[in-house]
Amino acid sequence: MAQPAFDAAMAAYMAQLPISVTQMNALGAYIDAQATAAAGSASSATTSASIASAAAQAAATSANAAPWVSGFAYAAYASAISLVDFQTYRAMTAVTSATDPANDPTHWVNVTGTHRTVLLTTSQSWSPPYPVVATVTVTGGGGSAGSGSTTNDGSASGSGGGTTIKYNLLLLPSVSYAAVIGAPGAAATAGGTGNDGTASTFSGSGIPTLTGGAGLAGPRVLNGNTANSANIPRGGQGSGGDVSIEGGPGDILYATVTPIGTVVTGNAANIVPCPGGSSYWGPGSPVGITPTNYGAGGPGVKSAVVSLPGKQGVIKIEWN
Repeated sequence: MAQPAFDAAMAAYMAQLPISVTQMNALGAYIDAQATAAAGSASSATTSASIASAAAQAAATSANAAPWVSGFAYAAYASAISLVDFQTYRAMTAVTSATDPANDPTHWVNVTGTHRTVLLTTSQSWSPPYPVVATVTVTGGGGSAGSGSTTNDGSASGSGGGTTIKYNLLLLPSVSYAAVIGAPGAAATAGGTGNDGTASTFSGSGIPTLTGGAGLAGPRVLNGNTANSANIPRGGQGSGGDVSIEGGPGDILYATVTPIGTVVTGNAANIVPCPGGSSYWGPGSPVGITPTNYGAGGPGVKSAVVSLPGKQGVIKIEWN
């Protein structure tokens, strides 16, 4: 090749080289992204397979149950038909006994078409009696309202705790799950500010942490014609589940209903107390009544009185 032709070819090659490098880098990034997506899909497939396997194993075990035999050595999670009520029971642990499963709740649980629900109202470590595919609902504690210092002072009600719900969650008896129940916001003394609730959480090996966020305190509003202000508290948030539900906001009725997150100003003598913020479990209570629905906020007050607390959080675990 003559020198001019060689020089022209080399110049063209050198001009193309940066473009080729850019294209190769883009190809490498694409390959990395596809590899990451494939790994995520494989992880999701493994989890789904585990859930399906646990459900299939439980169904097969129950379907193949035989009449219970006194003194027989049953393995953990084995099923047997009671000779007392002819229902199917599953062994929670390995058991050899002369007591029929219907009369032995320490070792056996009835699984005949039973929808089981566990309601946790205190913080604890919890494990299912056998592998289950469950729905878990977690709600945080509700906030309390503040209290005034004089007759015409008032306060916003506390907001409700947030909730998260996780479906098709595989829970194993070999894992100790940490259930933390959110506390309610404590009542405020006369002239004091309200208190936030605390979050509820459910966590353990192999599952995401489920959080029901805390309801917030309702602030007090002082009487007077000068500008007084109080931020209306939003409800608690939920996270970690398939569905998250915000708690109901606190409120003050000040001539008109106040939008969430806005500011109340002016003469507190015109304030009318409002019910506490709602939660997934139901509405907040009316003024003057302690809330009964889990996660609900405490109602607002008028004048120098002790406010009412919010309601504690809760965790519900249910399966078939």
